[in-house]
Amino acid sequence: MPRVLHPAEDIQAEVARLIHEHRDVRSSAAVIAVPLPSPQRADGTGLNWWMSGFGNAFGFEAVTAAAISNVGKRWNLIE
Repeated sequence: MPRVLHPAEDIQAEVARLIHEHRDVRSSAAVIAVPLPSPQRADGTGLNWWMSGFGNAFGFEAVTAAAISNVGKRWNLIE
């Protein structure tokens, strides 16, 4: 299935939503700062963006990686 194109702010909001809805993040009341996605050349899967530099995410690396993966399978960045 082709990815739907979205602006950076929409991708950021969706990743943030998935992170903050995760049970471990909710139970700890952590507030994780989610950066805007950075454009990149499409990788082997077709993904054309990446995110790095999450704030206050120590201990939640797996949660942030899963959120990026989830959104990355569905959405691409409008260039």
